Amino acid sequence: MKKSLKVLFLSAPIGGGHQQAAVAIAQAMQRINHDIVIQHVDVFEYLNKIFARILLSIYFKSLSFFPQAYANAYTWGNESKWALLMRRRISCFFANKMKPYLLAYDPDVVVCTHATPAGMMAYLKEECQIDFYTVGVITDFVVHRLWINKAIKQYFVAEKSLLQDLIKYQVKQEQSYAFGIPVSIMYRQNYDKTMLLARIGFSENSRVVLLMGGGAGLFPMLEVLHALNQCKTQLQLIVVAGKNKKLYDKLQKIKQSIKHEMKVFGFIHNVHELMAISDVLISKAGGLTVSEALCAALPMLIYQPIPGQEEENTRFLIAKKVAIRIDKISILEKVIDTIFRIESNVLDHMKMNAKKISKPNAAENIADCILNNLCK
Repeated sequence: MKKSLKVLFLSAPIGGGHQQAAVAIAQAMQRINHDIVIQHVDVFEYLNKIFARILLSIYFKSLSFFPQAYANAYTWGNESKWALLMRRRISCFFANKMKPYLLAYDPDVVVCTHATPAGMMAYLKEECQIDFYTVGVITDFVVHRLWINKAIKQYFVAEKSLLQDLIKYQVKQEQSYAFGIPVSIMYRQNYDKTMLLARIGFSENSRVVLLMGGGAGLFPMLEVLHALNQCKTQLQLIVVAGKNKKLYDKLQKIKQSIKHEMKVFGFIHNVHELMAISDVLISKAGGLTVSEALCAALPMLIYQPIPGQEEENTRFLIAKKVAIRIDKISILEKVIDTIFRIESNVLDHMKMNAKKISKPNAAENIADCILNNLCK
């Protein structure tokens, strides 16, 4: 009897996009081959829970209160030899924690959607002679040096220009593919906008603005809502708080003070539908969120991107004319009223550009490529 292929997806809880990308590829694999055995592991689950919570708290607080310090750390990681030494120590730490599980599961392929588990797999190969077939899926429009190691057999990146960055890091051309950032199959569907608007009680006659990014507490949702409340344009607002219960409760309390019609959601599984009925997205520039927006042909206003990968993602989006960067809350009201003017065609151009560069089949293409290489 033929043995079923075993696939292991490794990620980290530093932004939900890494895990969602893994789910999208896993689902695509199962559509190709129903017999595949798949496991998803967050490498932080193998840490002491209190220690893991402290690490994540430090990470998110540094982003929120000391963004320049994070920017410096991001640049340091790309340039300093000491960053590679630190990566090695972190990789050793995770390797010692996870080695028994990896040996017991014995996967045919390990898919890393975050650089931390990729570094761990490299350490296992170099120091422990444990060499699983490992691939890396980079979920931003930039390649950071800490992603690069000899254990990775294949790299999957967001777009073609990044292939040249991999070559600079001495990654062979035949090892890398620019299939895009993997998103759910739901972003390949067409939706009845009239029906979806009616379902949440919205009119077809007013513009819809979608606000996302509050789940980790890094997006100043209340500040943005206050600015939107000053807009002359009649708006309908969809606000997604994610798993941030405190933010969700605050939003419910201030609903009555917002002059626009507003719907508030917590953690949901139908973001694809909300994007389908929206005219513009206001958010941070996380790789998965912006890739979903591109597939939905949804223009973006990126508010104060975090230095590092979000900054690079924003540069890419602006260069492709699918997004507008907002650095000061004082100009948000003006931008919204301008793009929604009757004679303005800004949004139409942004939608067309988004359609041109979107890659809704990324998950399918990545899954197919990985499985084909395994079967060679």
